Amino acid sequence: MLFPKLKFAEFASAGALLVATRATAQMVPISDGRTVETEAHYNGRSDSKVAHPSAPFAHFDSQIEARAEQYEACADPPPDSCLVGACWSDAIQTSDFYPAGIQFTGSTSAGWGDPPSGDWTFESSVYFRFRIDTTFDYQLFAEVDPGDWPSLDALVGGTVVAAVT
Repeated sequence: MLFPKLKFAEFASAGALLVATRATAQMVPISDGRTVETEAHYNGRSDSKVAHPSAPFAHFDSQIEARAEQYEACADPPPDSCLVGACWSDAIQTSDFYPAGIQFTGSTSAGWGDPPSGDWTFESSVYFRFRIDTTFDYQLFAEVDPGDWPSLDALVGGTVVAAVT
């Protein structure tokens, strides 16, 4: 016989030592500071929008646009108004808070009409404060794509910060 005989009690005891328990951490929500903001300016005209979740720690899905536009009388026909220039800015966010993790996707974009002028700002940010009930390993990942204007790297950015208090 190749295997020694074990009594059931000895086998159960030996088996219990071989099974590792897995701990799970729960994130207890304390504060929710998610926001999406956008602002556009063109020839003295301005528009801005701000969005926050309607309920804290609930699903948040928002897409907002600011448009600053200038209209002038059209040459033909005279009573109508024609758009002669514009600047716009978009901010988008989809985010969720779960007791075991956070999911977040955000994007921003902006542009001009003819002639290309005006300025804009935009932000899609997630801020959660929560308490963890046990020690755990975690991963933080952020990627920022400056879009079509690599020369604006100094103005385009993003951060992920973990603070322990």
